[in-house]
Amino acid sequence: MQINKKNIEKYTFQLFIVGNSILNNAAIKNCTVILKKKLKGNYTLEVIDLSNNPTLAIQENIILTPTLKLKNLTSEIRMAGDFSNEQHFLKHFFCNKKIIYLWNI
Repeated sequence: MQINKKNIEKYTFQLFIVGNSILNNAAIKNCTVILKKKLKGNYTLEVIDLSNNPTLAIQENIILTPTLKLKNLTSEIRMAGDFSNEQHFLKHFFCNKKIIYLWNI
């Protein structure tokens, strides 16, 4: 999937996790690799451990982790899972839907 550089703005992602686990570590690694490769520095990724602030899960409506949220579009996009399938990630994350929940993508 090609991303048109003319349309790229600085994206702000939040990755919500709970604690240190194999799934969380895979999600962090996979997100970093895909975003670095496809957005080439036009993003920030904030990893938020909800075990340090459990009320944030309620405020942000996080029902499972890891959940990746794109903050600065007109619609909010969320995905959950380990993000191991890059093509599935790109197909669904950049499809302009309002909210997406996918597991083990």
